[in-house]
Amino acid sequence: MARYKSARVGERGEPKPRCCVCGSEDVCAKIEGKFYCYKCGSRIIVEHSRRIVEELVAKYLGEKLLTQDDPFNWGGG
Repeated sequence: MARYKSARVGERGEPKPRCCVCGSEDVCAKIEGKFYCYKCGSRIIVEHSRRIVEELVAKYLGEKLLTQDDPFNWGGG
């Protein structure tokens, strides 16, 4: 218990998890074994989702859409 002297302690005596990016105690997600607050965790989820969409667009719609300024503007005005 001495090694957690400066950390905030939860109800059971263990230290409260902190966001591994910003250090916030408002942890809401555990992604790949690391704790994240809402702000940092959502950034990771959005980046991962963006990569998946880019891969699917490249695979099924071709590279032409990825080279446009706005890949989701299909000429509808």
